[in-house]
Amino acid sequence: MKDKFTIVITCYNQEEYIYNALHSVFIQDYNNIEIIITDDASRNFNKSKVEKYIKENRKDNIREYCFIINKKNIGTVKTLNKAIRNSKGKYITFFAADDELSNENVISNYARSFEKFNQRVITAQCYLYDDLLINNNGEYVNVKEANKFNKADTLDTFIKMVKGCFYGSGGTAYNKNIFEEFGCFNEKVKLVEDWAYYLHLLKNGIRIYFVDFPALNHRDGGMSHHNITDELPPHVKTYYNDLAIIQQQIILNDMPKLSDIKAYHVFQLVKTNYQSYQRYLNPIDIKKYNGFIKESMLKYFKSEKNIKLVEKKLKIYNFFKWHVYYKFKYLYKSNRVLSFSIVYWIIFNLLYLNSNPSILQNTNNEIIYLVSLFLIILYINNFLNKIGDNMIFCLPITTLVSYGLFKIFIINSIFTIFIPIIIYIIIYYILYIIRIYFKKTEQQN
Repeated sequence: MKDKFTIVITCYNQEEYIYNALHSVFIQDYNNIEIIITDDASRNFNKSKVEKYIKENRKDNIREYCFIINKKNIGTVKTLNKAIRNSKGKYITFFAADDELSNENVISNYARSFEKFNQRVITAQCYLYDDLLINNNGEYVNVKEANKFNKADTLDTFIKMVKGCFYGSGGTAYNKNIFEEFGCFNEKVKLVEDWAYYLHLLKNGIRIYFVDFPALNHRDGGMSHHNITDELPPHVKTYYNDLAIIQQQIILNDMPKLSDIKAYHVFQLVKTNYQSYQRYLNPIDIKKYNGFIKESMLKYFKSEKNIKLVEKKLKIYNFFKWHVYYKFKYLYKSNRVLSFSIVYWIIFNLLYLNSNPSILQNTNNEIIYLVSLFLIILYINNFLNKIGDNMIFCLPITTLVSYGLFKIFIINSIFTIFIPIIIYIIIYYILYIIRIYFKKTEQQN
């Protein structure tokens, strides 16, 4: 039999949705599931009704189930920790009663991923739905970035995570032994268990490993979904207070060892985060948290002098990063025709002029040759680019063919500048015809 997998469904005034959440668990194709239903002192949670639904609809894959009913509201974090301590599975995942598992393969996909990738935390894709769970409004996780962080140093992922949580809580599963080694969720906060724990694990070298499969359909209308013009309900204020506490406790008071520039960047991110929370915190808290940033920076960098030194380093770093590196990167991405033309022009002239020095017997000829060759290739590239994007292959092939011809046939004439141009055009159209052929073949298939 497969290892037991615990699914915790958390409920707070969401009983009308829990039956749909349970149904999404019952249809799982994994054959050894434990369900734990928690309720954090809802106004109208009917345990008998929910239990009756489970008994009447559960499948053989649901080996056992239990309830954790809080007599008074203690918050998501403490409730989840109670569920962890009472769970019997080797693996565990949590999601809210108003959400649902995306399909019948979710738990099997988690289990396979734990085995295949040998990771202790697996996170997957969450889909953002409307309040009726009908219309899919997009993906929560940026797949490209998440795959990149699978290979990155965990401290680099930590720095990115400081800016905000980019993995879905309900789309994450844990090998339960991780809670034995690193403790349960941080109870200094009341509602936000995921972000605090991700930061804690990343600092300790534990990767949050993303696997691209559908895991959770998230219903719109949760704590982080509210209109900025609305009067803030108490739970939203609690949510943002949690975010501020995480900044202080998990980041500022326990900074990992980073390079000076990276550490300074983290402090700036925290400062930006606090500024974005201003509407949700009272002025006394804002002043207090700004004080925490200053204290933490002094503690980390030892003195004001060192902070000023880091700021100078950062200015130099940013100059080369933004004004040099990104400028060239933008030039390459926005105008590849120009980039490849320059490379071709330089390589061909180095190779050709070295093998045929007698072709340029005076300075005027040399200037005419270089300028005309460059302008002709630039013009042809620009023209051919309107037809199709094959010049990245043409340029290196033309260089090799031209160089080979000039090695075999030594032609001492100024008109030899047209030979590589002719070769270029021939190669371009051969590649163009091949591309069109394969495109038609794909369409027919």
